[in-house]
Amino acid sequence: TEGDEIGLYAEVYDNIRGSHAVAIATHLVGEDGRDVFASRETRQQPAQKSGTNTLGIANRIALKDIRPGHYLLRIEAQVNANSKDAKTATRETVVTVIPAAK
Repeated sequence: TEGDEIGLYAEVYDNIRGSHAVAIATHLVGEDGRDVFASRETRQQPAQKSGTNTLGIANRIALKDIRPGHYLLRIEAQVNANSKDAKTATRETVVTVIPAAK
């Protein structure tokens, strides 16, 4: 609802060996293609011998200045490493903001 906030949590599974950084971007995109919210962070990952590191991503998006309508919530994670396995992971979902009750 207009004026509320979105709370989100996602996990990135990182199986790249060696010390590297993971860039994480969160976007809320309007129907016109413009970001109405964007945040970026970079996390330094220590070298790992085996297995997978899991990075939890939590964010809150205030909707007080967001107009009612349809939006695309996109989270992207990119490993900054010299590895053929380093690909961008993207997840998206549609969010509908409805007018606040009067």
